[in-house]
Amino acid sequence: MKTHLITLLSVTALCAGALAEPDAAPFINGQLRQLENKVSADLTAGALTKNDGDELNREIANVRKIEESEPSLAPATRRALRQQVSRIQKDLERKEAQSKALASASPTP
Repeated sequence: MKTHLITLLSVTALCAGALAEPDAAPFINGQLRQLENKVSADLTAGALTKNDGDELNREIANVRKIEESEPSLAPATRRALRQQVSRIQKDLERKEAQSKALASASPTP
């Protein structure tokens, strides 16, 4: 009786694990969350203009849409998404530097 119960519980656990939707690309998803948080924090702190923040958020949303649209990502798709995330990170750093340069160049009364 105990073996039947143990078997039933293990089969149930396996089925539940198989039915749970796995994260297609946890590394990419984590990077996108970090980028979203960084853009939000920079907008709040004034380190980014609203237009720059909106542009970055659109790029992040586009990558997230691709990542979420496919149940399992092919290696080529993962590579392309990683490259897009890298471009967004570099763009964010460049826009932060530009904003900082403009802020320090403006005369203070």
